[in-house]
Amino acid sequence: MELIADTTDPSIGQLAFSPDGQWLAMASFAKRVRLVPLGGGKEKSAAVSSGSGARLAFSPDGSALAVADGALTLFDVPTMKKRWSEKAFASLVEFRDDGARLLVGSGGFRLYDTRTGQNLPGTEHTSPVLGTALCDLAFSTDGALVHSAVMHKIETHDTTTFAQVRESEIVRTELRSMRRSPDGALLVVGTNTRPAREDPWVGAVPEQRHVLVLRAADLSLVHRLPVGVEPPLVWETPGHYHATGDGFVLVRWVPGSRRVAAVYRYAAPDNRCYLHVWDVDSGASLRAETLPFTTVRGFAISPDGRRAAFSGSRGVVLLPL
Repeated sequence: MELIADTTDPSIGQLAFSPDGQWLAMASFAKRVRLVPLGGGKEKSAAVSSGSGARLAFSPDGSALAVADGALTLFDVPTMKKRWSEKAFASLVEFRDDGARLLVGSGGFRLYDTRTGQNLPGTEHTSPVLGTALCDLAFSTDGALVHSAVMHKIETHDTTTFAQVRESEIVRTELRSMRRSPDGALLVVGTNTRPAREDPWVGAVPEQRHVLVLRAADLSLVHRLPVGVEPPLVWETPGHYHATGDGFVLVRWVPGSRRVAAVYRYAAPDNRCYLHVWDVDSGASLRAETLPFTTVRGFAISPDGRRAAFSGSRGVVLLPL
């Protein structure tokens, strides 16, 4: 285990590797984004609006870092000088593969010109359910489509008209995270599933977490990979229950391979976080281990697929993958 941030600072949230693997970007509660060199050199940082809740994305050529934290800001890499900033209600951000457009999301999603920072006219989709927040977004490889994960649905929209092309409803499931495969053929989704019941407050019911692998072309299911069962709701006082875990499942593709990885947490019995890796073609489990954290806030995999970075209760660490 390689420590790259102070163990006494558990405030680091989202993480992102630069495309060349030379930098690790970190968002912190201190309302700063840090750019840490992994091969030696001086750390850079810049002030942002929020902090650990920020979503980070490097441009495909590694020359810029986008930060969505309520505002939308584009920084130069490695100087961390601000190129532009927009007062956009932004919680998600992804670059198109050519780097010319930014996909920005919150209650809906829209496109921005990377060079100017301008919201492109007519490129906005708003969720039909008021107050509904997206959990993740992804461009298709050619940038013609946008895949979005919201509540219990995966939707695909055309980026020219923003009309919905297809939809896949995953019943009784809360979507937690989503990533597109490097070749664009597959989507991987982290989910938290609650079994059907007539009264959600009667009886102890466990929660089942899965990683779903879907075909991007038609959103059909390829694999449903179980990651474990959260113990039942715990009795507090008559008529009141609380969940024993927070239900997150963070999914990532392992670059240069046919593997997918997930990080998740269970409060019982040991209040620990876990890493699980699968072969995406066969669905076979390749690796499952306990992580040295009680909480994971950020998870990223290096471009060569050899290391994983985690932020949480022990600061930020790198582990071989």
